[in-house]
Amino acid sequence: ADLAGQFVHWRAFGFGELARGNLALWNPHIYCGTPFLAGFQSALLYPLNAVYLVLPLAKAINWEIALHAFLGGLFTWLWMYRRGLHPLACFLAGAEFILCAPWFMHIYAGHLPNLGTMAWAPLLFLALDGALERPCAGWCLLGSLAVAMQILAGHIQYVYYTGIAACLYLALCLPGAARRLQSAACLFLFYGGGAVLAAAQILPGVEAGMDSLRGLGVPYEVAAMFSLPP
Repeated sequence: ADLAGQFVHWRAFGFGELARGNLALWNPHIYCGTPFLAGFQSALLYPLNAVYLVLPLAKAINWEIALHAFLGGLFTWLWMYRRGLHPLACFLAGAEFILCAPWFMHIYAGHLPNLGTMAWAPLLFLALDGALERPCAGWCLLGSLAVAMQILAGHIQYVYYTGIAACLYLALCLPGAARRLQSAACLFLFYGGGAVLAAAQILPGVEAGMDSLRGLGVPYEVAAMFSLPP
């Protein structure tokens, strides 16, 4: 799976260099070299990946998975608790997040960036609920933190998917909000603030993407190669 074929080696290389005081901008071990930091999934700037600097590689990978399982469950518990659910129902919701197929099956595949990025989604929705009820700087800061951590965790596609889900959620909830304009503005501040906090990852990522096959554009036949029929 991808853990053995990719992420074990990427974590060993990236954080091995970081431990020696080098920020690995470039990976010389693939063909004639490829961008490393700019590839997003290196997740070199993700704060929780500091565990790779203090633990052996195998233990650090296990801790990364376990930590994000805990965080995903905890953030879901907090989100549900704020919505007024019974603590036992909140616990069940958190357990369902950890054990749901879209999250749990990525453990077997070893998709470390996917696991990390998804774990912060419930915190974003918690902040969005708070902003819908009472828009304020505190909820904007929490939402910006959640977005920034999603970006730094390394799976930028899931940041996009979460943004789409957040917009749909906002559209459904906005009619019942007391201050609609301010609540809607908060979601834009979530992503604007998150982009500022994670700019050191976003800017080189965009630059590298512009030179890639995706950045240059592909024919419809290639873009639809792995899509499922409706």
